[in-house]
Amino acid sequence: MFRICFLMGVLATFFLHGGEIPVMKEGRLHPFSTLNEPFSEELLVIPDKRSANYLPLSQAFKSPEKNVSHWPDSVWKEVAHAKNLNEAKTILEANSPFNLRFETEKFYLKVPLQKIALIGYVLAIFGLWNGFFWGALAVHTLLLGLRVFILGRPPVSNMEETVLYVPWIGALLAGGISAYLKESFPLKVGALMAAILLAFPINSAMGNLQPVLNSRFWLMVHVLMIVASYGVLLFAGVSGHLYLLTGSDKARTLILPTLYLGVALLIPGTILGGVWAAESWGRFWDWDPKEAWAFISASNYLIFIHAYRYRKIGDFGLAIGSILGLMAISFTWYGVNYILGTGLHSYGFGEGGALYYWIFLGLEGLLISTFIILKGLKFNLPCDN
Repeated sequence: MFRICFLMGVLATFFLHGGEIPVMKEGRLHPFSTLNEPFSEELLVIPDKRSANYLPLSQAFKSPEKNVSHWPDSVWKEVAHAKNLNEAKTILEANSPFNLRFETEKFYLKVPLQKIALIGYVLAIFGLWNGFFWGALAVHTLLLGLRVFILGRPPVSNMEETVLYVPWIGALLAGGISAYLKESFPLKVGALMAAILLAFPINSAMGNLQPVLNSRFWLMVHVLMIVASYGVLLFAGVSGHLYLLTGSDKARTLILPTLYLGVALLIPGTILGGVWAAESWGRFWDWDPKEAWAFISASNYLIFIHAYRYRKIGDFGLAIGSILGLMAISFTWYGVNYILGTGLHSYGFGEGGALYYWIFLGLEGLLISTFIILKGLKFNLPCDN
């Protein structure tokens, strides 16, 4: 590990200083560019003025740790027989799989794709032109696609990535419903949801995958499914808000189908998570906070869906259920990681925003309570018309 890291430092220094790497030979310092000879045990690269950890170049280029090396053995054999560092650098550059990814990451960090998508979604909310929504969705898709290409994995390994992925699912769902119904209203719902989430500042840094998540299969099957369910169920919750506040019949018709789809993703995704837990931790279910809140969320949706299907509640009650579900899902997603911060799902823990989240829950509770009280007092609500 030390050798490969050391080698990368050598090459980075070479790139930055045009070949003038300080080396030691026979007790004297020399610029590397003045030396044109095969690597030898006597030729030592000095990694840092404050460090005494010199390493012979011939050793630095030999026996790389395979688990951190992305170059095949054939390339390393060429490097080990290079005449000088210039030739070694040329060999590695020619065979590096990082060139395109590095350039792609520079583009990703330079261009504010999240802000561009956010602006497009905000404009789409007002229904000025459907092209704003489709343009924002295209930029949003590009943003996620670049992360997938750069990292070589699904973009759902931490909170920041899911805050990009969840609104994309909501926007994609809105686009699909709009195309199917030939109706633009779902685009406004998807744009509103996406704009709210993308308005949060997201760290653009590319973090390493936590060891517990280092399973491409389960990351794609369990995590993608669960987080996708968040996007669908948040879309249903936004539709519930719009129905209560505006009485829109178009919003009402979106609630039940999206609840069906969200639950169809949430419950199997949770069960598959248990299978992964049995494989990783040796038990299927242990009422870990993440597991408990996934159960609470699923139970909430099942209760309201069944109550609606058996005509115990109407459209008003289903809208209330979608908002309660949104609150439960938000706690499963954010609250467990950032408020509770306990349990085996520690890879998702973080800090910040707790006050704003409690304000959000308080406002949602106030909204639901107000509508239920007004409904009980026979007030004429927008959703009654």
